[in-house]
Amino acid sequence: MALHASAAWVAAAAFCCGAGSAVFSTFYSTTLQQQVPPDLLARVSALSVFPAYGIGVIGYAIDGPLAAAFGSAAIFGVGAVYGLLSSAAVLSLRSVRQITWADSEQDDP
Repeated sequence: MALHASAAWVAAAAFCCGAGSAVFSTFYSTTLQQQVPPDLLARVSALSVFPAYGIGVIGYAIDGPLAAAFGSAAIFGVGAVYGLLSSAAVLSLRSVRQITWADSEQDDP
């Protein structure tokens, strides 16, 4: 949207973002369940969700005034760059890339 793309390109980008979000959610949930002890899982989940839903709404409150001051294309552009750079920063961490998955336990009859 920062590039004033056509609706088809925006829809394609939204589809890719949705697919990426689904993959992320699957890996994130699996990682939490495998790496966090069961007695701490609720606390870790709450601490990871709070910034998104508790503090993240502040972004919604300031987006309008910022868009009025700087233009919506600039705000969309900053958001896109932030999303890409923050994802790249997390993926650059060796501990994230080399996570050890627990072996699944198969129940053989």
